Amino acid sequence: MHRKLIVAAFDKGKKDLIEKGSKNPSDNAISELIANHINEVQNIQVNSRTLRNYYKEVNVNISRNDIVQALCLYLGFDSYAAFISNTGLTNSKSFLNKFNKSKYIIMIIIVVGLLSALIYFKINEPRFMIWKGDHYEEVDLDLDKYSLSELKKYNQDRIDNLRKIDPQCGFDFFNADNSPRVWYGKNSNKEYEYFTSLGLHPETSKTLKPITDFIIKNHICK
Repeated sequence: MHRKLIVAAFDKGKKDLIEKGSKNPSDNAISELIANHINEVQNIQVNSRTLRNYYKEVNVNISRNDIVQALCLYLGFDSYAAFISNTGLTNSKSFLNKFNKSKYIIMIIIVVGLLSALIYFKINEPRFMIWKGDHYEEVDLDLDKYSLSELKKYNQDRIDNLRKIDPQCGFDFFNADNSPRVWYGKNSNKEYEYFTSLGLHPETSKTLKPITDFIIKNHICK
């Protein structure tokens, strides 16, 4: 926490000793200079060995606030906050904080993107149906179980409304407004088949036709 502060103090102490004529001042000499300055000028008692121990530590944390303040004053700063502000520590921390925030934002964006993609593909997942005798049923895409010719693209209207029927002569073929209630088409054997809704013949895929009096008289009520 205070590594940069103690290093800065020793750098200044070394420079001061060199200016006084010392060619290569030792750590002992530097720590004694700083301790004497703190003891005499600031009237704060600190041992030079304590300062040397701080200097040797990689992750130094000075527990005494008065020593931290004294070192800041020795370096020409009013407070530790002023020291870190002028030595770039604040900017570094700010940068790290911004980086960490950006990292989390990016992670959130990625997660949201993945979830959105999964939801999109789930909603738009292809659906299929097959003809089951007289109606359509939804099925999974299973090529081991169904052939491609059997599989039809899912259509909710055909699932709900298209039924194959066998109407008799007395069947109500038309609504009150004379609109058809039955549609017809031929299967692959050219036989007439009848259905409850407009659509495609499930076997031939040809468009079904609305029932007519001619079809009723000649093919149903014959």
